[in-house]
Amino acid sequence: MNLETQNQPKTQETLEEKAARLEAENLELRKENERIPVLEKENRHLSARLRREEWTREVVEIANEDLVEQVRTLSPLAFQDPLLGIGNRRALELVLSEIFEPKKEDAPERRVERVEDSDTAYIIFDIDYFKSVNDTFGHDVGDKILREVTATLRGNIRGYDVACRFGGEEIVVILRDISKKEAIEKAEMLRKVVSEIKFIRGDSDVGKYPEQITISGGVSFVSDSDDSKSLMKKADEALYESKKGGRNKVTIVE
Repeated sequence: MNLETQNQPKTQETLEEKAARLEAENLELRKENERIPVLEKENRHLSARLRREEWTREVVEIANEDLVEQVRTLSPLAFQDPLLGIGNRRALELVLSEIFEPKKEDAPERRVERVEDSDTAYIIFDIDYFKSVNDTFGHDVGDKILREVTATLRGNIRGYDVACRFGGEEIVVILRDISKKEAIEKAEMLRKVVSEIKFIRGDSDVGKYPEQITISGGVSFVSDSDDSKSLMKKADEALYESKKGGRNKVTIVE
C-alpha cells in the first residue's frame, strides 16, 4: 500500500480539526470584542463608585475630626451645672465610681482606697423651704440664692474636695482623706456659714429676699461594705432626719 495514500485521510482530518478550532477561537474573540463596551461601562461605574467612596471617606474623616473637637470642647461642660458652675449629677457619678470601682491594675475585688486613719465623707445639703422661696420671691431670686449658697459651700472646702449639684436645691459635698470628727465639724461649719449669708444688704432689698436661708444636711461615711447607692441612701436618710427634726441641722450616720 502506498504510504502517501494511506496517510492522506488522516492529514485531511487534522486540517479540518484545525479549521474548526480556529473558527471556535474566532467566535470567542468576537464574543470578547462584543463584551468590551460592557466592560468599559462597568469600569466607568466602578471608577465612579470608588470616587464616591473616597469622597465619602474624606467627608466622614472631616466629620469625625469635627466631632472629636466638639467633644473635646464640650466635655468639661457635660460635667458642669450651667447655673451653679459646679459638677452636675454626671460628675458626681464619676467621682463615686472612682471611689468604689477598682482600677484595672487592682485586685478583682472592689477596693476603697483611703489614707490611714482617714475617711471619705458624703454630705448632702438641701436648702430649707426652697419651694416657698421660689413661690414667694420668684425663680430669679431662687436662682440667686442657689448660686450664693453654692459659692459659700465651695469657698469653705478644700481645693480637692468635691461639690456637685445632685438636683434641684440639693448640693452634695464629698470630703476625701478626712477624719470623721473633722468631717462632722466641717458639715456643721458649712451649715452655719450658709445661715449667716446676708441677702438683704440695704433698704432696697427688703421684701425682695428672705431674711435668712438655712440648709439641712445628712452625712454618711464610706465603709468597706458600701457601694455608691448605699452610701447615698444613708446620707438621704440622715437628711430626712434633719428635716423631720426641725431643719437647719446636720444628722450623721456612722
